[in-house]
Amino acid sequence: MSGGVTQVPDIQSIMTEAGRAIDGNPGEDASASASDADKLSDEELKSEFDKRGEEQSEEMYEEMTESYSIDDEIILDYNAQYVELNLNGSILFDSGKAEVREDSKMFLQKIASILVKYKYCIIEIEGHTDNVPISTSRYANNRALSAERARNVYEYLMSQENFIDANMKIAGYGESKPIASNATEEGRAKNRRVVIKIYNQQNSAN
Repeated sequence: MSGGVTQVPDIQSIMTEAGRAIDGNPGEDASASASDADKLSDEELKSEFDKRGEEQSEEMYEEMTESYSIDDEIILDYNAQYVELNLNGSILFDSGKAEVREDSKMFLQKIASILVKYKYCIIEIEGHTDNVPISTSRYANNRALSAERARNVYEYLMSQENFIDANMKIAGYGESKPIASNATEEGRAKNRRVVIKIYNQQNSAN
């Protein structure tokens, strides 16, 4: 990986290499190998595709953990599609508000310096809330609040680094995707979050 960019393996290359693995003859031409790969099931091709995505995400994850000092307020994880940064919402926003707090901007500057290395990948910013109802003159419900929070994080990141706007996405999910029980304050605090997903190169191309 260089600058967050890896060689994108398309389905044809996956089929070609899978065909070679089955045939056991690396010298055979690609068309013959691809023909063998045609015999693979959709499930086997998907498994190979997911395996490559997992490898790319793991490489990105390891690069982040080894090259940057990841803050305690960031939970880092990955899967076959993306690396995920889970940011504690309480350090970014005051209760019921969507403006980025002044004392959290240094924190977001650090996030921007990490993300910009992967600016050629799709970067998605998601806002999430707990299930405590909100209805104000500015925000009709939690989904509206979460969407505005995601937008404000996006705008601040864009002001800090030279991101590619076409690769940036934002979404507000309100309370629809909890990661903990809303029955306790601790659980609600976990659900109030901003999630930033950096899609690996393979999934950024789809």
